[in-house]
Amino acid sequence: MAGARRDTAGVELLVVAVVDPQVVSRYMSKIVTVPGESCRFWSGALSGRGHGRFWFGSGRVIIAHRFGFALAHGVDALEQARVLGHRCDNPICQRVDDDHVRVSSAVENRREWLSRRRELGPLADPRGPAARARMLRDTARVDPSLAAADLAGLRGRLGEHSCCHWARTGHTSRPRFDVQGADGGQRRRRSMSHVAGAVVKGMG
Repeated sequence: MAGARRDTAGVELLVVAVVDPQVVSRYMSKIVTVPGESCRFWSGALSGRGHGRFWFGSGRVIIAHRFGFALAHGVDALEQARVLGHRCDNPICQRVDDDHVRVSSAVENRREWLSRRRELGPLADPRGPAARARMLRDTARVDPSLAAADLAGLRGRLGEHSCCHWARTGHTSRPRFDVQGADGGQRRRRSMSHVAGAVVKGMG
């Protein structure tokens, strides 16, 4: 997710915010652990695209996982990170280690999105990222086990290689699978994108 460039005053306020115990505590209080998932789920406000929103000062808002990145790596590192790409494809995830988030660019982030949306995984969820984020946020607020059940159902429909799977298993690239030919001939490697459309139609 790309972050808006901050003016000098905004950067200075962010520098203060990341070392303010009350601000940090308020941020941390909005993070929920969902059973069986390595992602850390945001339970606060969401943007129209499904990313967390966090007010770190009077009238000052930031994408929530970017605030988390600043906490972990410093404001200077955040200012250099124009785009933070979610490897777990979970827009409300607040983990900012290399298994979940990486510094990227708008071009690279778009390229990865176009590639992965054709494969079985969270981007194939017919609800779309914003609606999926709202559902996960709302269920995690009430009972984290409900969010776990939603994700389990998604994996059941899309296959195990779905939301947060790559992050949970430590994989950083999308898998390809051997598929038996209809004539019983030699197996060949195929991307999951060949079968994603049929599965998503079945979810409708």
